[in-house]
Amino acid sequence: MVAASAFGQVNTFQRFDGEAPNRDPFHLFIMLWAATQFYADFSSVVCNVLGAKRLTRAHFEEAAACISSIAIEGLKNRRRPKSARLRRG
Repeated sequence: MVAASAFGQVNTFQRFDGEAPNRDPFHLFIMLWAATQFYADFSSVVCNVLGAKRLTRAHFEEAAACISSIAIEGLKNRRRPKSARLRRG
């Protein structure tokens, strides 16, 4: 089920003909999922690192802004090596 959902997201991402990302979209979605899921699964670790007693809306907004910025900036470089071109399903 998760794999089917990932394929659907990647297919949507690839529909922008000539606008394909410079990175493998599967890894992009895995990275975004992992980064955001970490906050849910390891909130006590995140609190410890941030020096907070609990995560607030502000913490999540800051995390979302940071993760989004990193993903967007990473996609700005339009060139990608041939070895990084998608070869899946």
